[in-house]
Amino acid sequence: SRDPLDIIQQGQTDWPAVKSFYDRIKLLAGKDSTHIIPGENPFNSSLVSLIRGQVVTTDGTPLVGVNVSFVKFP
Repeated sequence: SRDPLDIIQQGQTDWPAVKSFYDRIKLLAGKDSTHIIPGENPFNSSLVSLIRGQVVTTDGTPLVGVNVSFVKFP
């Protein structure tokens, strides 16, 4: 029978470094991103979240090309 240590070591591989959530979504907001933010990036990279959704009319028709802003953060 095979040595258990040989079996364990055979299955080990080098895992790629895991990127943080911010690193994975920073292409959405910030310099050279898909969304334009005037001035410096106001987001704290340690306190980031992603909001996804759809803007629709009252009858449920999706609106295309909508810009969403937040009060005090245009």
